[in-house]
Amino acid sequence: MATDNTGRSLRTGALLAACAVSAALTATASGKPPASNPRAPVSSLSVRPPNPDLNGDGVVDSQDLMELIRLQRSGALPPQRADINRDGAFNAADLGALIELIDDTRPPNLPDPPAPKFSSRLITGNKLEMTDLENNFFLILPTATRLWLPVNGGPNPSLVTPTIDLIPHPDGCDVVFTFNNTTGEWSGLGKITVAGVRFGHAITGHDFRFDGKPITLNSDNTGIGVSGWFYPGGTYSPVNVLEDGDYKLGVSLIYPVLDYKHQVKIRSKAQFPTGGVAWFTEFTLNANDENKYNPAGDLAPGEVRAYVVAVRAVKGARPWQETLEPYRQYFRSTYGNVRYSRDPRPAQFSALAVDGNHEVDNPYGFAGGYNLRPDLFGFRRWVDRLVDRVDRGYTRIMVSKPTGQFYVNRQNNIPTLFASHWFEGAEFGHAMGDAVDQFKRIPQTGLNLGLWWGRAAQVMPDGWDSFRIENLDPNNPEHVMLGFRELDAAYAAGARTIGLDAFRKMQAWDAIQWLQMMQHRAPGVRFITEPVCGDVVHNFTPAFQVATRPASEASLRVETRHFLADLLNPGHEIWGFIRIDRLADYLGRTPTLEDWIYEAERVASLGYIASVSEPISTTPGMVAAETWRLDE
Repeated sequence: MATDNTGRSLRTGALLAACAVSAALTATASGKPPASNPRAPVSSLSVRPPNPDLNGDGVVDSQDLMELIRLQRSGALPPQRADINRDGAFNAADLGALIELIDDTRPPNLPDPPAPKFSSRLITGNKLEMTDLENNFFLILPTATRLWLPVNGGPNPSLVTPTIDLIPHPDGCDVVFTFNNTTGEWSGLGKITVAGVRFGHAITGHDFRFDGKPITLNSDNTGIGVSGWFYPGGTYSPVNVLEDGDYKLGVSLIYPVLDYKHQVKIRSKAQFPTGGVAWFTEFTLNANDENKYNPAGDLAPGEVRAYVVAVRAVKGARPWQETLEPYRQYFRSTYGNVRYSRDPRPAQFSALAVDGNHEVDNPYGFAGGYNLRPDLFGFRRWVDRLVDRVDRGYTRIMVSKPTGQFYVNRQNNIPTLFASHWFEGAEFGHAMGDAVDQFKRIPQTGLNLGLWWGRAAQVMPDGWDSFRIENLDPNNPEHVMLGFRELDAAYAAGARTIGLDAFRKMQAWDAIQWLQMMQHRAPGVRFITEPVCGDVVHNFTPAFQVATRPASEASLRVETRHFLADLLNPGHEIWGFIRIDRLADYLGRTPTLEDWIYEAERVASLGYIASVSEPISTTPGMVAAETWRLDE
């Protein structure tokens, strides 16, 4: 049986909570009410369970608990693996048996588990205390803030209070929150807060929205991250890492996001309890935000869910990435390797229209001068220029705004109608009808043609330069038809890479569904989401982010490898965009050729695909490094 770091048995609440999860899931699957607590202790079994290590990592721990819950919800659990206690049926007793075996079942060839370095316990059932056993330092000392609090004021109040149970670990603990909605009403989920981290007034955090670079957090609660970031629609993963002196503390929220279908708002702030400053990490589940909240993400009547918050600490030379090991294990076992083959070569990014070019005589805002305007002369002259990229060493190009921009409804730029408008010359009086034939010349030279799909998570039912715009719903037949109309036109023009602009407007579970539908519709197309839309979507398809920032946004500039992508999605692909106006602003002058080469090679050395807006010649140093190998 698992014990806490003081040698005492785990509270029976952990078992009962887990049994509630199992029973509710069984009832959901069968349509029958669960049996009343058919638990049989592991010690009473005549035969030891053959394989309680469901995820195959060599030990039985909370990862196996999450695996059992995940597989049961998905209906993918083989009956012979579910019957942990070997009584001939899968029921609540099996999950109870698994809980009792945590840290007690290890293959004989594995060494004994390491001695505890930290002691963790629950205080009054709703607060966490964590102590360094080497020096008795309270790394986490409870404040007035509880581990879980209701959040009211949203569409559904928090009607369900979760049970809270602790599973100890030598480097910290796992805190399990189990929600069982017996109210008959939809319930909000509230927020989970790990409070009382006894660090100083100025500590180190990490900005996981972009590259994960270290940032300074001050106890005056100013600066980056105080208001919170969303996962998966903002920050890469539902994790937070704080560092101070010799300590690094990681807090991860482990939950099946594609199943539960809600985002999480993550933030860190300082508090001032008696005795000094204390920091917290807060996870607001399905926060009431107009762009992030999902009604289906709240807790339905009769539904049971479990969330695991993994708290880990390391000291000295051990890297902070080790504090996220529970999340890494869960992510890798759930989602596996990336679903694509990385192309590390640089890409040339060309925009056919630019902001500020709009005028009555140039309503589409096309760039390059009068003689290059495709609305007047077609695309031959533009394509003649683009095929020159082969001689500069490029193997792929991305063409943005291939139908120009809106003149009247500029608030809807970049146009989501990025291809279909080519065929509307008779109605709008333009000469872009040769687009398919002309763009097809590009792949004939050996270049991979990419087209940039503006506002790719939205549709415009009323057509070109109209006011109404709607978020694309992959379950709405009209939206699917409008999306496929653009995709079909781009595919016919030879595009085998498509950039998906502003794609995080679509929730991750819908995004993956829509990506699968598009891949089936247009086989062989490589979709690139902008921005990076979280770890799960990035596991499914490559991503795009801005690498070079103006001087006023220097803190957001890509300056390190993408730490979390390297940790969770080795073999990943992220394009790093280098745009001339931003590079010039950052440098304070017009970039020279040497500046361009330096910046492209810098971005590539950090593991990003150098995507340059100027058609400079490539160099061997512009091939993106395999930075995830630094973690091997």
